[in-house]
Amino acid sequence: MGKPANEVESYTGGEESPHQHRHPSHLDKRPLWQRYLPIILTVTIGIALSIVLYYLTLAWDHQRVKADFKKAAEDRTFAIQRSLVFNLDLLQTFEAFFKSRNNSVDAQTFHAYSQPFLQRYEYIKAIQWAPLVNDAERNAFETTVKQSIPDFRISDFNADGQKVPAAQRPLYFPLQYIDPTEGNSIAQGVDLSSVQAFNEVLNAARDDTKSRAISHATIAENTNLIGLTVFLPIYQIDAPLDSMEERRAALKGFVIGVFEIGSILDVAMTYLDERPIEIRVYDKSLPPDRQFLYLYLGQLDSELLESVDASQLTKKNEPALEVVKEFNFAGRDLSVECTPSVGYHLTTGSGWQALTVLALGFLVTLLMAGYFYAAMRHAYHLAEAAEEANQAQSRFLANMSHQLRTPLNAITGYSELLREEAEELDDKSIIQDIDKIYISARYLLSLSEGILDLSKIKAGEIELNWAITEVKHLLTDIVDIATPLVKKNNNALIINCPNSVGTMQTDVTRIHQVLFNLLNNVSEATENQTVTVDVTREYKDGKEWICFNISGYMGGGLTEEQCQHLRLRLSKAETSASETDLGIRMGLVISAHLWHLMGGYVDVKSDLGRSVTFTLYLPAQAAI
Repeated sequence: MGKPANEVESYTGGEESPHQHRHPSHLDKRPLWQRYLPIILTVTIGIALSIVLYYLTLAWDHQRVKADFKKAAEDRTFAIQRSLVFNLDLLQTFEAFFKSRNNSVDAQTFHAYSQPFLQRYEYIKAIQWAPLVNDAERNAFETTVKQSIPDFRISDFNADGQKVPAAQRPLYFPLQYIDPTEGNSIAQGVDLSSVQAFNEVLNAARDDTKSRAISHATIAENTNLIGLTVFLPIYQIDAPLDSMEERRAALKGFVIGVFEIGSILDVAMTYLDERPIEIRVYDKSLPPDRQFLYLYLGQLDSELLESVDASQLTKKNEPALEVVKEFNFAGRDLSVECTPSVGYHLTTGSGWQALTVLALGFLVTLLMAGYFYAAMRHAYHLAEAAEEANQAQSRFLANMSHQLRTPLNAITGYSELLREEAEELDDKSIIQDIDKIYISARYLLSLSEGILDLSKIKAGEIELNWAITEVKHLLTDIVDIATPLVKKNNNALIINCPNSVGTMQTDVTRIHQVLFNLLNNVSEATENQTVTVDVTREYKDGKEWICFNISGYMGGGLTEEQCQHLRLRLSKAETSASETDLGIRMGLVISAHLWHLMGGYVDVKSDLGRSVTFTLYLPAQAAI
């Protein structure tokens, strides 16, 4: 016997050296910015979030500083208001004092009652008594007072500031008692009604029975009688005060208190924590150019003051930090305005929180970027190792496949020669045995070719050769190859392909492989039955499709759950776990990759108890 014509030599193709090393970046052909997109996004988002958190923390810190300042300022305005009301209450005790003396109080008694107030409360600069004197009683009043104060007379100040006898007027309110007298004696006897500002306040206090105050009060030069002056009206005991006329008729005089606002603020602040907050007091009842009364400078802790330089002290404070409290005191509309003084920002502890959040945000961003970079480097190295393993596997499979094809080609070739000789001898039993050898060898050869294709698929090196072919002719070629496999289980192969199916654009070799594997998969699970191939041309989803319906008994069919499971595995091209499973063999795995490359897909349907149908959909016109 001669050597079979279809026997080929062993595969001796070149191999890539396993020692060649390539950088992991060769695995990813994308631009550099796309490969490192996770790191870029991490850094960008991290920086953006850090900045957003920085400004949110800064805003929160500003709100905290503002709220803290507002509370401290409100505490101060409340303390000032409470202190002023307390002083007014002190002055009003003189009303009860006069009543207890039946409105008859001599200088010694007035002095004895006033002294405890003057000694205890340093902001009370003077307490005075100015009785109401009618013009008709003026001489008698002066004569009576001169018994204790020889130089006393009801007086005015002229334009030169000289003390002169008071001009004649219906009523006088001379300062009879002044405590302390020392330093204030020049004001004794001065008629308060001779000063227009005083006269207006006296009349207002008399008519509404309430204490009235006047700011910027100057009773006399070189005295302590300058400050916030409060006038308390004293009325005749048990006199009716319902009408204005009754109040004027019952008036006996005024107790007058002179208070220094600066000292009142000093005392009010002693009960609060030292804070660098400036306090300005205004009298809104006066014209704008005379409204300012007093400025209280905030205090900065001495230890903190020593630890900072001048530039920090002169730093501007938040302009929005201002608290204004307006209230009425003895008929005056007072306004207390609190603003941060120099160095206030040093006491707030602001700024470091936002900077800490920003620094932590940048640190976390850096750590995450480093983590992603290390993970990507590790992934690239793993991918390189996996690719090298796949290449080694592909090389091994390719070598093994070519090594197997040589003896298998020899077996199939010799089987053909032996069959020819057996046919000449007309020995059917020998022919059947030779056919079994031939079928087994062809099956092993197809597996060998499948291994080679699988290695190409994994390496991404598979290529399709598109050509236009008659579908009916294509199936004729399949019959010659598939008929021996189908008959192996005593099955019959029936192919129905009308001429109307026409042509299709496809890779003839690959579609042969796909149809052969589908037929093989169906025929292996079918015994003593018919395997049918029905071909139709359908139009759906806006495309023309060639449909190959391959049906067989396959053990009595599959349940819908098994069909769904098989569809899923075919879409993913997964192999079966066991040979007895009605699943997917290696040849069908390769076919699944091939029909996906050709733009097709497979559907599985079953008529339980009767048959299973695999429907292969391939586009009639390839999308090249």
